[in-house]
Amino acid sequence: MGGRIFVVSWILSSTICLAQFFFYLTELYTERRQKSFLDWVLTRKLTHADIQAADLDDDNVVSAAEFVIMKLKEMEKITAEDVTMLMECFRNLDADDSRTLTAADIVNTE
Repeated sequence: MGGRIFVVSWILSSTICLAQFFFYLTELYTERRQKSFLDWVLTRKLTHADIQAADLDDDNVVSAAEFVIMKLKEMEKITAEDVTMLMECFRNLDADDSRTLTAADIVNTE
């Protein structure tokens, strides 16, 4: 009887350990693949189409904020819908349509 209890506990614990080992291997593979993808996104050469796509305000210039948004979308950290929603929120706060937020804009929205 003691041997059976030992074998059952041994099988359960070894199965759990093996499953955890495979989980760690999968996690390691996924992390390496994600890092490789991020490295590719950050080091690839930009094209004219990338610049046009990144220019959110159609002024033929890509600002630092537009570049960051473009890279975040490429990294799949945010979606176009997220950007649209945030831009709409910004426009609602920008009471004087100056494309900047000032203390006066904030006071006017309260």
